[in-house]
Amino acid sequence: IADDSSNEELQFSNIFAVEYGRVSTEDERKNNINIRCKTGEYPDNTLDDTIIMNDYIWADDSHLIYNIQGKGIYMYNAITRQTSVIVEGTETYKIKDYDRTTKTLQYDDTTIMIKF
Repeated sequence: IADDSSNEELQFSNIFAVEYGRVSTEDERKNNINIRCKTGEYPDNTLDDTIIMNDYIWADDSHLIYNIQGKGIYMYNAITRQTSVIVEGTETYKIKDYDRTTKTLQYDDTTIMIKF
């Protein structure tokens, strides 16, 4: 996500926090992704260790949207621990913005509405 203060809030959830490692020091891709519950209300969990995400945002306090370059954009429900496919293919899938009111996601040169 672009280094923009308006997007900073999209990387924040009141309930969960994303913790991750880096593929390498020169690489912005994230791996070893852990979803930690800040309130203790839900168990902490870890995404599959094969997932290497480029960007992520919180659609709301429990729905994490992330991209895997060349594979797609996915949504992870941190409460139910279920992952759903938003879009798949071979594009870059660079997440640019998300509007929590209209539930529209902008990636690459595309805008789509997310239903959950």
